[in-house]
Amino acid sequence: MSGNEAKDPMLDELLSLDPAEWQIRQAIALLWYDGPTAGFCRLARPAVEFYFTLLDERFNPDDLNDRLFAIHEISPGAYEELVKVLTRLGSPEGEIWCPIFLGHDEEVLRSISAQVDVLIAATVPTEGVIYAKQYLQFGGCWRIPEDERPADDWFAHLGI
Repeated sequence: MSGNEAKDPMLDELLSLDPAEWQIRQAIALLWYDGPTAGFCRLARPAVEFYFTLLDERFNPDDLNDRLFAIHEISPGAYEELVKVLTRLGSPEGEIWCPIFLGHDEEVLRSISAQVDVLIAATVPTEGVIYAKQYLQFGGCWRIPEDERPADDWFAHLGI
């Protein structure tokens, strides 16, 4: 993004507050491996919603792994639509909800997966990168333009 283009208002809102002060209202983890690796997040503070995907991970033998996530803007109402679609699998409970796709009719699962895929396809990548440890406990947020993104070792690039 050149300096003349408008900034992303969702990312601007995230950057306006120290990530240690962010408060999760709920995250829906669509993929999980020792913690969420992709899903939708609704924050209470700041009041934003986004889709996240694992960008990089650093193994830590003495603690939880460090994770960096790319964030994507979602359309207004997308989070509510996702909840509506996924409640066919169960009730959205807890700060981080992991819908269980097992034990359901194949046709229902295909329909749900297709609807989730449409919601994901409608997301818009941003320049935002978020650092987190366990279960989306946030420790940093950066605006990294596409032309400044490293080919490897995001952690070294960010100095963390």
